[in-house]
Amino acid sequence: MSGDRTSRVGRRHVLRGLGAALALPALASLRPRRAWAMPTAPPPPRVLYYYVPNGFRMDAWHEVVQAVRGQPLSTASALPRFMAPLSPLRSKLLLVSGLDNAAGNFRQGDRPAGAHFQNTASFLTCRHVTGNEAALDVGGRSIDQELARVIGGASPHRSLQLTLSPGAPSSGAGWPLAYLGFVSWANGTTPLTQLAGPTATFDALFASTAAGVSPEALSRRKARRQRVLDVVREDARSLRAKLGRVDQRKLDEYLTSVDDLEVRLRAPAPQACQGATNPGTPMDHPGRLAAMHELMKLALACNQTRVVTFMRHAGGASFGAAYGFVQHQGVALTEQKHTYSHYTSPLPGTGTTESYKGALEAINRWEVDQLRDLLTRLDGVDEGGGTLLDNTLVLFSSECGDPDAHSSSDLPVVIAGKAGGAVTTDRLLEFNRGAQGPRDTFADLHLGVARAFGLELPTFGEDGTKPLALR
Repeated sequence: MSGDRTSRVGRRHVLRGLGAALALPALASLRPRRAWAMPTAPPPPRVLYYYVPNGFRMDAWHEVVQAVRGQPLSTASALPRFMAPLSPLRSKLLLVSGLDNAAGNFRQGDRPAGAHFQNTASFLTCRHVTGNEAALDVGGRSIDQELARVIGGASPHRSLQLTLSPGAPSSGAGWPLAYLGFVSWANGTTPLTQLAGPTATFDALFASTAAGVSPEALSRRKARRQRVLDVVREDARSLRAKLGRVDQRKLDEYLTSVDDLEVRLRAPAPQACQGATNPGTPMDHPGRLAAMHELMKLALACNQTRVVTFMRHAGGASFGAAYGFVQHQGVALTEQKHTYSHYTSPLPGTGTTESYKGALEAINRWEVDQLRDLLTRLDGVDEGGGTLLDNTLVLFSSECGDPDAHSSSDLPVVIAGKAGGAVTTDRLLEFNRGAQGPRDTFADLHLGVARAFGLELPTFGEDGTKPLALR
């Protein structure tokens, strides 16, 4: 049925209207008629780096490693400790343990009070920074931008740098604040601007001049308070009539998802007047994070970009409020993650070393549960040759392993997705356990990820010399 309609559809991949351009996900009916007799092209390669600040409770991570050592992840009844939320997806995970990012650690002669700056700046560069505020230099391009040079050119956004909280704290103790606020670098001295929060990200993807909309049309649409779906509805109705039944359903689901998200993002604050109708409630922190996950899914599914780097918060103090949306032993947390991360020196009257460790693990579990939310969204997009998750590589980690020691050694890493078959999942990769001699490094892992996308780099960072095999 849809084969007859294909000739009338052609290669349209964008719905347009006054002040908006809405990219479409892959729809079989959009393939030209001649393509129906040909093998379906594989989905494009995508990579997503997901950064969370201030590390992990390492004894809990080591318990996870011990529990899955020597067996497929899927044979375990569930992943233990803070990794438990990922248990339903464990066959699509590759856990990586034991890798050091030595470039992120303090060295004799470095400017003091710089651990968080050094840990964070080296996360995707694997190069050491010393703290010269007058000479910003992380030593070179970050790995996400190396990949963007190779796979990013076929989409409107060569790469997307996203965050929930722009910038960094106002004081740097003599260190460049850019070292805390950015992990993506175009070169040694140029951090890449981030889209901060879901509203800015939505506009950049669907309602901005970057989406091919003129500034004048965009201004007119906003002045009329029209949503994106309002202005592309006629184009969508025309296209829908030419699609097969399955693609009609996919299109409807996609448009509903975009519209629901925009409604939530545009919801005004509650009115203070007694008896006034509450038109909506502003998103809380978890709600904003969920919206970012949905936007990342849409951006990758619609080929708006093939490279995403998500920095949930800046390094160091990170989210500058209590994690009250996380509970430990049935009680909402009252401090920041940064506070709990220094568990050997609890603040007076706030708890003990053990309660701090428990709070840190509770936050880690919440963070992993948020990762599960994103991965589940990606896994729910059927691309014909597997799901969006199957065709993407997601790398989740932090700038440090043990945050109390400000250490960038033994970094816990979760890789999800198979990058279209370039990665073998359902297993643990454990490095440097009792190793004698040269150690495998976090930079080597970056080289392995690059190789999975067809990029052969001779070296990376200070100590990346051999790509780690991911298959």
